[in-house]
Amino acid sequence: MQKTSTSSSCIKKWSASAALFAVIVIMAMDAGEAWEFPQRYPFGAAGPAANLWMYDSLRNYLVGAGLWIVACSLAIRAVWTHPARKLRRRLCFAPLLAMVALTVYEWIVNFT
Repeated sequence: MQKTSTSSSCIKKWSASAALFAVIVIMAMDAGEAWEFPQRYPFGAAGPAANLWMYDSLRNYLVGAGLWIVACSLAIRAVWTHPARKLRRRLCFAPLLAMVALTVYEWIVNFT
């Protein structure tokens, strides 16, 4: 059976949505555990990622996790937005790209 562009596009959308949803679930579970058991997370200068703003304190960690969840949720919306609405798609992807850029920048600055 020959694949149509519609079915291929739908598979790509579901795959992207599933990956983003997995990030949402993982971040939500991790933030919940950090909230419930903060002693398991070495925040501040004691931790292995001491220079990263997200690991500076529990508050920063929860804010960072929340930002990742919101960014991924907006990216899922962008995946399913009609292709003709390019501005809306770009605005929905922008927070995710900003979070990825910030994370990569911090890793480059602090671990090289």
